[in-house]
Amino acid sequence: LLLHLPHAKLSDIEGVVDGAQFTFYLKPYFLRLHLSHPLAHDPAPASQFCLESETLTVTLPKLTPGTVFTDLDLPSKLLAPPPLIEELTTDENSVVNQPQLLPQDPDLQAETAYYGFDQQFSHFFTNMQEYSLECVDVPPPIDSSTAQSRNELRVKEEQERFSLEEYMMDLTPSEELSEILAFVPWYRPLWKRKQQSVETATGCDPILEFTEGETATLLTLPRKQYFIQHTQQVRWVLADLLLAYGYDHLTTMGDPTCESHWTIKKLSPALSWLHTPSSLREALLNFYRRVLIFPLHRHFKLGQRVAKDVVMMLQSGPKVVVRALLVLKHVLDRAEAVYVHTKLFLDPYLIWVQHTSATELHELGGQLLTEMRTASKRATGLPLEQAEEAALQSSV
Repeated sequence: LLLHLPHAKLSDIEGVVDGAQFTFYLKPYFLRLHLSHPLAHDPAPASQFCLESETLTVTLPKLTPGTVFTDLDLPSKLLAPPPLIEELTTDENSVVNQPQLLPQDPDLQAETAYYGFDQQFSHFFTNMQEYSLECVDVPPPIDSSTAQSRNELRVKEEQERFSLEEYMMDLTPSEELSEILAFVPWYRPLWKRKQQSVETATGCDPILEFTEGETATLLTLPRKQYFIQHTQQVRWVLADLLLAYGYDHLTTMGDPTCESHWTIKKLSPALSWLHTPSSLREALLNFYRRVLIFPLHRHFKLGQRVAKDVVMMLQSGPKVVVRALLVLKHVLDRAEAVYVHTKLFLDPYLIWVQHTSATELHELGGQLLTEMRTASKRATGLPLEQAEEAALQSSV
């Protein structure tokens, strides 16, 4: 363990090992780490200080030699305290899994708009009505809206903005589209290696190493865990966000542009309309529909390719998903007003994903792949087949 300790008095060092927890104190520094496996008890861990770099190296022996300690590069997981309440895995219909809510005033509850990660935010836009439309497409006052009213307005906008003429013009594949579809995203080689070898899936891959900038961003996140009330909806919104990221990453070939924040926001109903999908299928169809309405490249085939890429991300593990969310955060943080989405969605998701198992994300990827097989053009609700027939007849 390397600790950078400028201007510290080494005579006051305290280091305590307690099972899988290591606590370090040296005024004015304090550190508590929660590891994946227990350490060997050592009342005075071996340490060595380098005056030139002002770095203290602490050696912490494992309780069981050869044990692989996981997620050592996920700060939110290392620094967050363990939950005081244990989460139980039980039958979905059991009493434990039923929502336990305090009684509330029905009138007050009906007037309150909830949105964001796990619908845990409300009254967020109360003091920013002037530029709320720069953040989302929901007309003000946002905090007086309901999930139903926002959804109705979103669907209405999509119906009004869809253009048969523009869709027919984009039916012919272009050289630019071919280049986009041929682009190999950074996570695809890792996904392929994981399909070939189980060892690679659990080992350390260079693609999974965070940069200094990424690590610095993760360290700025709050040290907390979330107790999720709407588990499925949280997963579906994650798919919504990754689909928007996947489209921008593919169409910009890994180099976000000044328009990326607009593209991402428009393709994600969660970001643009504070919408929580009612199913994973709805999240996918919403994405397909918006791909055919808003961005520069409007092709159903492109939407399918992005969805396939998201399956790869999810099946490649939490660190791949974290890196994708870090890009989203970076892009949105640079845009005026749009940064609020990092507070409503990206920061909480970055924390939550670090505590989510690879198995859970892999299952979500498998579910998305299943939905892809039946999500046809007709299922989008747009008159795509009629447009294609009309284009075919006009070319004869």
